[in-house]
Amino acid sequence: MEDWDACEAGDPAALRKMREYNERDVLLGESLYLYLRPWDKSHPNMGLYYETSTPRCKNCGSTDLVIDEIDTVETTANSYFCWVCVNCGANGRTPVSARYGTDKLDREENKDKRLALMR
Repeated sequence: MEDWDACEAGDPAALRKMREYNERDVLLGESLYLYLRPWDKSHPNMGLYYETSTPRCKNCGSTDLVIDEIDTVETTANSYFCWVCVNCGANGRTPVSARYGTDKLDREENKDKRLALMR
């Protein structure tokens, strides 16, 4: 508390000391945040900030993903390929269904199947 009182009084040595402390504190806090970010359920989806159809990591926005085309995540409506981000280590699923393929032609060919599943 004495250091903060000295800062309020304008003591240059106390101000220097607090500045050095806070710079290290911010850098350590940032590295801890980046380390824990993949497990944060409430973290915003960083992949939504890019206007592209390329799959992106939900935690860091990276396109450096390893997609596992054997392992899938099943929902009540679809199945999706799983991926791991090389940049931050987060896990996720592709935004495109594994069941109907990724290109437009394949999606058009399977339109009747999708409509039948929706009924």
